[in-house]
Amino acid sequence: MLKIIKRIIGVFSGIMCITSFSLAFSYEPVAVFIFMTVLFGIITFLCFKTKKANEKVEHIERITQVEVLDKVPNNQFFLDENIKSALRIINESFHIMQTTKNIDTLCSRYEVGLKNCYHLKEFEIAGLYKGNQTSDYFISMYMDNYHFLIKQCYDRFLSEVKTESGKAKRAEKFWNTLKQCVDEYTYSDIQEMFK
Repeated sequence: MLKIIKRIIGVFSGIMCITSFSLAFSYEPVAVFIFMTVLFGIITFLCFKTKKANEKVEHIERITQVEVLDKVPNNQFFLDENIKSALRIINESFHIMQTTKNIDTLCSRYEVGLKNCYHLKEFEIAGLYKGNQTSDYFISMYMDNYHFLIKQCYDRFLSEVKTESGKAKRAEKFWNTLKQCVDEYTYSDIQEMFK
């Protein structure tokens, strides 16, 4: 609807531009007709210029989308690299979770690793990933060990100090950080495990 209105305005202003131009040589005052010629000329130009620019952009976007949709699903290298990347992140993140003494790092790596487990599951459902270790294996590896790895992280974090007051300060810092990293249900479950 907007295109039709622009086209009508463009045609009308084009006619007015031509009429004003021809009247400038026939009637007085010439300056008024020249002003009207310029004004209607600009309006005509804008109405038709905008339309052509939008069509060109839309055409380029359609071509790009078609090319991407045609090439990406059939590009085995692209798929293999995404699967390798997901597996690498899953294994690296889990290793970091096993060795870190920083609870913030552990929680962020848990999220990153688990997110990639679910990416791997999408590849698996599509029949693109057929590894020996399924995505469910990795998901349960993360979920089943999460609380245990938090406990290990806590022990490592506290073991760096020898005094009881130092351990108390570290414990408080650990719990404050953990509270910011997990939801309240996970937090209360972990607290129960520590009792």
